[in-house]
Amino acid sequence: MILVRRTALGLSLVLLAAAGSARAQVTPVYQSSPADAPPEDKATDETQPAAAVDPLTEARTLATSGHRPEALSMLHERLAAAPDDNAARTLYGTILSWEGRYDEAREELTRVLRNKPDHGDALPALLNVELWSDHPEKAETLARDALKRSPDDPTLSLFLARALKAQNRRDEARAVIDGILEKDPGDNEARKQWRTLQGPYNWYVAVGYLRDDYSNDTFDWRESRLELKRRLRNTSLIGRWNRSERFGTTDDQYEVDAYPSFRPGTYAYFNAGYSPDSPNTDLYPKYRGGAELFQSFTHGWEGSLGFRWLKFTDSVTIYTASVSKYLGNWLYTLRTYVTPSSVGTSTSYHATARRYFGAETYLGARYARGSGRGEILTTDDTEVVRSETLEGQANILLTPRWELTLRVGRSREDRAGLDGLRDTYVISRVAYRF
Repeated sequence: MILVRRTALGLSLVLLAAAGSARAQVTPVYQSSPADAPPEDKATDETQPAAAVDPLTEARTLATSGHRPEALSMLHERLAAAPDDNAARTLYGTILSWEGRYDEAREELTRVLRNKPDHGDALPALLNVELWSDHPEKAETLARDALKRSPDDPTLSLFLARALKAQNRRDEARAVIDGILEKDPGDNEARKQWRTLQGPYNWYVAVGYLRDDYSNDTFDWRESRLELKRRLRNTSLIGRWNRSERFGTTDDQYEVDAYPSFRPGTYAYFNAGYSPDSPNTDLYPKYRGGAELFQSFTHGWEGSLGFRWLKFTDSVTIYTASVSKYLGNWLYTLRTYVTPSSVGTSTSYHATARRYFGAETYLGARYARGSGRGEILTTDDTEVVRSETLEGQANILLTPRWELTLRVGRSREDRAGLDGLRDTYVISRVAYRF
C-alpha cells in the first residue's frame, strides 16, 4: 500500500512547516516572521492605547495554533485590499502548502517571485512546495537557477541536495553537501543531510516476527520473515521469505514485490508469491498475486485501486481501494477490502492515522471493522467472519542505517461456530540499510 510517504528538512531562515509524502516528506522549522513583515508597534506609556495587532502576526498565530482556515481567510481579505503585499502573499502561499493545497500555493508564491525572483521567504517556500508535491525535478531547476544568482547561498544548496536525493541521485547530492561543508564545516543542517546520504543505502535487509495469541490457544500462529530490498532509480524490488507455524505444521512462502514509479505522483504495487508446501499444509496459498495503482491529487490527497488474488483449494479475489490525506505532520488513510464469493460478499474497513517525526519515523493507530482485521494473507485470515481491531504502530529510524518497526494489536473475532474470540498480536521488524 501506500506507503509512501514525503520529506524535507527544516531551515531556520524560512517560513515553513511540515506536510506529508514515496515516498518522502519532512518536518520543517517555522520562522517567527517573514523577512519583510512590518514591525509591531509598542506602547511606550501605560496611558497610550494598545497598538493594533498586525494582521500578518495575527494570521501567523492562528495558523500555528490549529486555525489555518481562519488565517487564510484573514490573509485573503488583506490581499484583496493590498494585492502588492508580498509578505502577506508569501504567508498565504506557505499556509496553503501546509494544507496540502500545492497548486494554489504554487500560484501565490510564483506571483511573488515574478517580481522578486530571490524573495528570501517565497523562494524557499516554493522549493518546499515542489518537494512536498513530488516534483523534485522542478525543485532542482528552481534551486539551480537561484544558485546562478547567489552561488554561495548554503540554503539554496541544501534545497538542491534534497531535490537530487529525492530523485535517487545520491552521489550528486553528496557532492553538493561536501561543497557546503568545505566552506563551513560547522553547518549543522549540511551535516545532518550528509549523514542521511552516506551509503548509498540502495539495499536493505530486514528480519521480522509475528506472534499471534488467541484466547482459546487453538488458533495461535507464529511467523518469521526475511526480506531483501533493492532500490533502483524508478523502482524498488523486494524479495521475501515467510515461514509460518501452526497446528504443529510449518509452511514456507516466497514473494516478490515491485514498486515502480511512472511519473511524479503516480506509482504502483505488484506482488507475486508461491508456497511449495501448499496444499499439503495449506497455511499459505499455493499462489498469490496482486496489483494496485496509486495517484496523488491536489490538496494533499492520494487514492488507489487494486486487487489481490489467492489460490488455496479455491481461488479468492479481493478488491481494494484507499484514500489518503496529508495534513501537516499527519497522514490519514481509509481503506476497504471487498471479497465476493458464492455465499455473499465480505467487506472490511480500515482507518489509519500516523504522526510523522521526520522522513520515516512515525507513531500511528489503526482501527478495522468487518470481515478481517487486515489484508487476507493466510488461511487464518480467511476463517474470520467478523472482527473489530485496534492497533498501535511505531516506525523509528534509529540511525541512517537501522530501522525498527513495531505493531501491537488486539481484536475480537467471530469465526464459523466460534464467537467472541480474543486475539492479541505483536509484529516486530528490524531493518539494516547498506
